[in-house]
Amino acid sequence: MAAAPTTYKHFSHAHALAVHHTAPGSDVHCSGCKSRAAGCVYACWACNYFLDQQCFAAARSMLHPAHPTHPLTLLPYPTYASASFFCNACGLAGDAFCYCCSDCEFDVHVRCAAAHNPNAAAGLGYTPHTGSALYPPPVQTGALFPTPM
Repeated sequence: MAAAPTTYKHFSHAHALAVHHTAPGSDVHCSGCKSRAAGCVYACWACNYFLDQQCFAAARSMLHPAHPTHPLTLLPYPTYASASFFCNACGLAGDAFCYCCSDCEFDVHVRCAAAHNPNAAAGLGYTPHTGSALYPPPVQTGALFPTPM
């Protein structure tokens, strides 16, 4: 008799998630960041819900140098009426995991938060350098601004 797969509970999903190793080239996308997932993922097959390692292990709260006034809280989906948010780091819309400050309406994608916070992966706080600009102006898109490749 085969052993039952190891399952884990994650705050973002009602069902337990089982560890799964994706085949190279598979078309599995992380439900947390919408990126293509490769290697180890946490899966709910009943719901087609998948989390890559970074989203599964993301800290529930963090201090981030781009928003030193308040901690950012990881939410599994935006709480705005539009069910989306605009990332203060890259300027693009998001409709999945985001780190947010509800007091200031500051929101960043999970990957954007980790890209500019070396302590994010470890879930540690960060003391910002005052006066440093971490994020460039948001990406402009539309007829006058071609989408970056």
